[in-house]
Amino acid sequence: MSGKYQYVTPRNPADLERIDHIATGEVPGTVVIDDFHRLVSETQSKLIDIAKTKADLGNASPLPKLVIIGINQLGESLIQVAHDIAKRLGIHRVEPASRDQFNAIQSEGERALNISFDDTSSLWEDSRGDYWLIQRLLKLGCTQNNVTETVNGVEKALKVDLPSVRTLLTADLSSAYQNITKEFCRGKRFRPGNDPYFKLLKAVSEQNEPAVDIKLLANQLGDLRQSINNIKDHRLKVLIDEKGNLSRFFHYNPENSLFSIDDQALFFYLKNLDWDRLRAECGFREVSETFEFDIAISFAGENRKLAETICERLRFLDFNVFTTSFTRRTFWE
Repeated sequence: MSGKYQYVTPRNPADLERIDHIATGEVPGTVVIDDFHRLVSETQSKLIDIAKTKADLGNASPLPKLVIIGINQLGESLIQVAHDIAKRLGIHRVEPASRDQFNAIQSEGERALNISFDDTSSLWEDSRGDYWLIQRLLKLGCTQNNVTETVNGVEKALKVDLPSVRTLLTADLSSAYQNITKEFCRGKRFRPGNDPYFKLLKAVSEQNEPAVDIKLLANQLGDLRQSINNIKDHRLKVLIDEKGNLSRFFHYNPENSLFSIDDQALFFYLKNLDWDRLRAECGFREVSETFEFDIAISFAGENRKLAETICERLRFLDFNVFTTSFTRRTFWE
């Protein structure tokens, strides 16, 4: 971009106050807001209003010009928040590497190493256009064929064993992603018979995109509907926000049910994971039953406040609680 601009992202705690100030409309100039999907809905709505007004009035408005960056489904979720934004603003996808760009990277490496790959179409599909994955998969294709430096003499033809390459890369990535995956699957409070987070992550790994509407996913996968519905309203967000480093890799907005994996390498790892082995390593029972509620509380009228306190603490521990009468509105999932 030419000219001066501010860059902010909610991933940086120091930027959160600046973003709130930008949302007042008192910051002139151009502002780039990255990871927009991680902002709370109230702040998103304020910024969208600024963007709409600026688009309508142009340079006549003292409001800042906003450049909003987010995950692939961000455009659709913005339209859900403000349906009339589509006809005012442009949505521009940042595309992954094309097949031609993949071929260019491959050709440059082949020339440097004096090699030629037999067929890399499957590697291209696995990379999903991610530049790091492209280079990593091609490198493993080389080492699989014992090529670690430029080949002397006649050009060497390489044949890639894709299942082996996937296994090698998944094993390499396990040091970075195995613990974070287990932490997500085990939930906030681990119970051997309670595996909705495991089921959700496995289902997402089987999708074509790393960002999905889990409400739609639950409807598509009838056998998982209850597991996903039990955690989609607030439990999933609480897990991601409050447990360890999960928020670095996962994001969930309960208002539009959009769950995303913010790392293509992690998505590759999950797609090629041995889920049966992970299930055993997490400590889940081989057969688990899904119930709508974990605990039901019955109480006398004079113990109502005590029952409320117990329910809140159980929810904090990631239990799904059912009580009768007055708590129906508050505690039903």
